[in-house]
Amino acid sequence: MDSVVDSVDVFVAVSNATRDIVVSHLPEIRDRFEVVYNSAAYRPWRYVSSLPERRGNYIFYAGGANLQKGPYILLMAFKLLREWGVNVELIMTGTAGTWVEALALRYGVGQEVRFLEKLPEGEYFRLMAGAGATVLPSVWPEPLPTVAVESVSLGVPGVGSGLGGIPEVMDRYGAVVPPLPEEVAEAVAKVLVTRYDREEMRRYAFEMFGGGIVEKFLSPLQSLVE
Repeated sequence: MDSVVDSVDVFVAVSNATRDIVVSHLPEIRDRFEVVYNSAAYRPWRYVSSLPERRGNYIFYAGGANLQKGPYILLMAFKLLREWGVNVELIMTGTAGTWVEALALRYGVGQEVRFLEKLPEGEYFRLMAGAGATVLPSVWPEPLPTVAVESVSLGVPGVGSGLGGIPEVMDRYGAVVPPLPEEVAEAVAKVLVTRYDREEMRRYAFEMFGGGIVEKFLSPLQSLVE
């Protein structure tokens, strides 16, 4: 393993969080790391050419029934929101007929949650574009969640856990909190009533996660061939 690591001139990570995790185990390669974000901002724009005038009165979750994505945390947070009198709907894709739906019924919020199958991309992105907020309460350090990038590129603020690469996307347009129900609920309530410049968000997404990605990826390799 040491010989393999020593033979690599440049390591490319998809986020600063990923770089920091690897470097914590292999500190000797710290100076050989470059961070290049994925160009995930482009995908939604193939299906959503113009944004709705107003964000809708619903929360969007796209992590399916994956336990590591924290859907149970979001359900508990949503229950708190309803108890606080926040009249908002929750849409959860990839959860229909799963344990997530059964858990919502146990929590007494099953009637206020819309559980959907995995959607075709066009329908998925149009639904995301109309949301009041996208929520990613992941309990593991995701390298750079595509959902977060897609949400920002559609002018939809997010609430995400402060793990992995999530803060690198959501901290500017939304809120980053620990993956705890009350913390998530409070952040969602605040984000829903906060106004954001959606076109500014799109421009930011293009700059960070869209235009020039190829050039950014090739840049750290250029010195190796000169």
